[in-house]
Amino acid sequence: MPSFQTEIYDVYSRDDVELIILNHDASAVAMQGWADYLESTQGITLTYPMVFDESGETFETYKATELILPSIFLIDQTGFIHIRADGADEPSEFLPELEEILHTIDDLIANPPGGF
Repeated sequence: MPSFQTEIYDVYSRDDVELIILNHDASAVAMQGWADYLESTQGITLTYPMVFDESGETFETYKATELILPSIFLIDQTGFIHIRADGADEPSEFLPELEEILHTIDDLIANPPGGF
């Protein structure tokens, strides 16, 4: 999601927040093609990691195989899932969740779980 680049990844320190695109049903080449398309059409360069989960192990761990994709998870340092937002055809459909995500990130930075 391009808004995650501009609203999260470009704003927060890597010490506080890490953002990763995880995919298991598209090749790394297809993922890079999507990133190139965003850059050429919207002028947004995605600099956060895009990871291909070939085995599907991570998707299984978070039960993401049962979801409508794309899905967003906000996971803290202890592995606790604070937010899970499922499925959207357009990036703008994630805007309500983005506001909640930003608020929760700020809250977690101010009050880190487990004293991190």
